[in-house]
Amino acid sequence: MDHNKPVISITGHASYPAKGNLDLTTVYINGGPNGPVNIFEAFQAWLDGSKAVYPEELLYPKGTTKQQSEQESALAMTTSQENAIASALQEENIPYGQKLAVAGLSDGSASAGKLQAGDVFTSINGKAVTSLNVVQTALADGAGAPAAVVVDRNGKPVTVSITPGKGSNGKYILGVLLQYKFTFPFDVKISLDQVGGPSAGMMFALGIIDSITPGTSQGASMWPAPAPFRRTAPWDPLAESPRKCAEPAAAAPRFSSRLPPIATRSWATFRTGCR
Repeated sequence: MDHNKPVISITGHASYPAKGNLDLTTVYINGGPNGPVNIFEAFQAWLDGSKAVYPEELLYPKGTTKQQSEQESALAMTTSQENAIASALQEENIPYGQKLAVAGLSDGSASAGKLQAGDVFTSINGKAVTSLNVVQTALADGAGAPAAVVVDRNGKPVTVSITPGKGSNGKYILGVLLQYKFTFPFDVKISLDQVGGPSAGMMFALGIIDSITPGTSQGASMWPAPAPFRRTAPWDPLAESPRKCAEPAAAAPRFSSRLPPIATRSWATFRTGCR
């Protein structure tokens, strides 16, 4: 990684130099599609305060390939960066475009055969979809009745009627995985080599704010990263890592847990660091 190269570059908007450091948490994973972890490596990692051990199935669905893992990691990083840009612009009251799109379908989805990945929501039951809350409110008000959904599919409007299912929390759902698609008024390029996953969003957002406003938010000091920042997302054992970046003089936080039975387990180990 070139430490002389700026991580954040702004084009099309005034930008300002900033001092200090915004450090982010990185997680290095062994196991799963990256190769098996044997029992000796698992015990060694469990006894090492800088590492943590999790059952493999907690981190990777069974059968996940290395290519799938890398693709998902790259997508998560892109999403983290886009969410960070949107949050920074929102903080500075800079308008930007936002649309809700279908990223995929869940198992047994009520939308199977009707919605597909890439569809952009236009309206539901006659109400323009400007956020996820509009969809949730329309489904709740409909109390299980079929919902009239209009999406933009490859530039053409498509209207479908979907009878929602019920989620585990009792709320009505369409059974789709959602993502925001943004249109920003200027270009923000974030260059961070060899880092993927839902990481560093808060540090990205703070760095962008520093770049587009005079002065600096953290003075000339170092700011360690808290947990990775995401606007909305399901629980992720990596994103909820108990280890965070710490000031150089601070003691490194230590993770401990009771090791589950090992006879039938596959393991993944990860260690954290600061970038």
